[in-house]
Amino acid sequence: MSVSAEKSSGHALDAGQFEVTVMRGVVKWYDQKRGYGFIRMPDGHPDAILLPSRLKEAGYAFVRKDSHITCQVVSGPRGMQCVRVLSIDESTTLLERERSTDIKNVRVVEGPTQLAVKSFFSDRGYGFFELPGRPDVFFHNTTLKWSGVVRSPVAGQVFDVFYGENTAKLDGSLLAVAVRSTTS
Repeated sequence: MSVSAEKSSGHALDAGQFEVTVMRGVVKWYDQKRGYGFIRMPDGHPDAILLPSRLKEAGYAFVRKDSHITCQVVSGPRGMQCVRVLSIDESTTLLERERSTDIKNVRVVEGPTQLAVKSFFSDRGYGFFELPGRPDVFFHNTTLKWSGVVRSPVAGQVFDVFYGENTAKLDGSLLAVAVRSTTS
């Protein structure tokens, strides 16, 4: 299989076609503001550059350091480059927000817990996760974006959810503070 690669600017290289290899690496770092990051490849292979366009194609806005990533890579004139993200496993990474037990108006009580989307209202920017035997867990679109979820969730879709009690209201309501996609 061969594909066209990109320069770090995101434009197609003038060079012809490259041989594609599937590899599993670990995200060394990724900086959204810079518009790229690097994947530490196995077995002494050089690091591969990771561009936001490749993440977006796979349904991600960004990726966290130390995430395991399976991708197609090419070796071009400027080094290794990820040309397609196949899967991302963030199960071993922790968000700063996930470690906290005191987020404004939320006391984190659980997480990560696999919960299914009960409903999502894209026009209103919020939805609910179903939590059997307890009140549904409210989530806002900004929580999804902050967590790197770029596609609108659908009913039945499962996420790893960190949630807590809403301390601004003393009604026992629950709020999601961070989510991780369980699908690649």
